[in-house]
Amino acid sequence: MSSRRHDNVKRPDHYRCLKCKFRFNDAVFEKEYMEQGVGVIAKCPSCKSSKIIISWWKKQ
Repeated sequence: MSSRRHDNVKRPDHYRCLKCKFRFNDAVFEKEYMEQGVGVIAKCPSCKSSKIIISWWKKQ
């Protein structure tokens, strides 16, 4: 039996940070406590900014 978990969530091909312009495939996900409860925020692994955009690579 494989210990690897199958992820059913479609992930973007890469992210781009608007603050430091770093491109990366795996964002850092951190819990943040808000008035409504706990949320998970994707952040840049380089500068830890949450100002990132998702970019999709197009197959040609």
